[in-house]
Amino acid sequence: VKPSDPAFTAIHAIAELDSVLPETDILVMALPSTAETVGILSRERIALLPDSAFVVNVGRGTAIDQEALCDALNAGQLAGAALDVVVPDPPTIRCAARKICCSRRTSRAT
Repeated sequence: VKPSDPAFTAIHAIAELDSVLPETDILVMALPSTAETVGILSRERIALLPDSAFVVNVGRGTAIDQEALCDALNAGQLAGAALDVVVPDPPTIRCAARKICCSRRTSRAT
């Protein structure tokens, strides 16, 4: 789908997610927690992202398999991540400190 805003080159449906992840430089997620979005960025989908990709999540923490995200960051399979919400909060998993930034739900204040 071609968007009307020239700042965007395309809009993709969730059904196309697996086909566009390998081409993604920066994945920005702003998803609610629904049956369709819980775990949507799974270990398998994280593996589809290029090693140079960044993941930014300002939506619900349940959308990301956080253990898989940290495994990918620690293995150098992603360039970095910025998370506004994690589950549980505070996080119990360990990620490469220089590759992840976890804020304290600042997106809801804007």
